[in-house]
Amino acid sequence: LLSALVFAKHYDRIDLLEKRTEKEVQDATAARSLQLVLSERGWTALRKVGLEQAVRSIATPVVGRVDGTTSEFQPYDVSGRSIGAVSRKLLQEILEGAVARLPHVHVHLGTEVVGVDAALRVAYSKSGASHAFTPWDFDLLIGADGVRSGIASALHAEGGEEFKKSSRVYRELHLTSWPFQSDAFQYFSDGEVLVGGFPSRDGGGGMFVMHRPELAQDLFDVNASNSLFARFPSLEGALGREALGELKRTKPGAMGSKQCAHWTAEGSVVLAGDSAHAILPFMGQGLNTGLEDVLVLAECLESMSQHEALENYVAVRRPEAEAICALSDRHAKRLFGEMSPFELAWEDSISGALLEFGFPSTYASCAFTLEAFSEIIQREEAVLERSKATSKLRDIVLPARVLAA
Repeated sequence: LLSALVFAKHYDRIDLLEKRTEKEVQDATAARSLQLVLSERGWTALRKVGLEQAVRSIATPVVGRVDGTTSEFQPYDVSGRSIGAVSRKLLQEILEGAVARLPHVHVHLGTEVVGVDAALRVAYSKSGASHAFTPWDFDLLIGADGVRSGIASALHAEGGEEFKKSSRVYRELHLTSWPFQSDAFQYFSDGEVLVGGFPSRDGGGGMFVMHRPELAQDLFDVNASNSLFARFPSLEGALGREALGELKRTKPGAMGSKQCAHWTAEGSVVLAGDSAHAILPFMGQGLNTGLEDVLVLAECLESMSQHEALENYVAVRRPEAEAICALSDRHAKRLFGEMSPFELAWEDSISGALLEFGFPSTYASCAFTLEAFSEIIQREEAVLERSKATSKLRDIVLPARVLAA
């Protein structure tokens, strides 16, 4: 949807091919996160298409996180800046409304791209259960069709589309009343199960549970000794017993990451967002990175030929995708208690060194600036080198690098 809005002024006709049917679009929350996170990269993209204020009107400012097991509040930023928690459904409705106001943008629901001939600039789609294929001529084909992208698959017929599936799934529950701090992300973790959620503008919120599939039978059985409430007793009063049954009935969603060997083909096809580089959600940058992809692609196309623009776009964005993927993987390991003592010491040393030299935390840099993710990682390494805080810190740097390698 953002791609259609951004490129509307450059093309006489835009066809937006959407795999989901109208009913599926309306029920866009099935096995997908109910709440999305918008940070500076996302707000910048929405500002470019004139939708920032409309989306801010439905977003809930979130200034930090609360550890439910200790009740400790941890601000995202020392100056009190906030990210925005927004309903996936409402955000989609705003974007769809903006697209509908453009007469030369045509939306085709229930239309799945299943083949691409980049050299001839023809894409092939199918609709519903039909075995007939429809050809689409194009000047530029943007694959923004998500993790299971038909366009990405067409570019990787001989391999190179790599998926790394998490050992955990997630389930999400909409709460009509939010029982926690109204401007904070609430989470509980015992190293095996992670419960978390964001408040919403309507006074409710979205609560998720991340767990290994084999734990489901006990986790959502209120009488089991290993149930969710047995693990986190304060959740029973906050959610109520009926929540366990509702979570059990909720379709679990898969988590994981994805990397593609090829982001472009023949100077006519290009991938953006999750189609090219899906990441774990633990830094809250999946949506924001995808929206930023679209802006960078547009900037490239405005200043050079299409073939050069696509190559330049990949050269700029691939390192950023790899960097935020690494940061997200690292944060996931910490949340699930999977870091070694060396890794924990290394990450704590990073936080201390950044503070020592007056830099924001890594999370704050990702959330509240447009600074390249790769540069944020480079700064982590630089401040560790410069830090003279303790001899213990100097001793830990080399082993941490060996572990990382």
